[in-house]
Amino acid sequence: MTRRYLLDTGIAGYYMDRRKGVHDRAQDALRRGATIGIGTPVLGELVHGAEYSATPEKALKALERGRSGWRL
Repeated sequence: MTRRYLLDTGIAGYYMDRRKGVHDRAQDALRRGATIGIGTPVLGELVHGAEYSATPEKALKALERGRSGWRL
């Protein structure tokens, strides 16, 4: 059975910012065949946060990089 993980907004933010070891743990899970995803509301919250950040271009690029490995 393949493990599946659904990230909430806070954990997805940690993943993108590579904080608290979330990115490393997620990468390990992906290597073991797990699926990682986010819900549509989480994506909306992340986009909103990126657009209204102090550096929106940088934040949107980080979101795109992080989201590339997630299922929606």
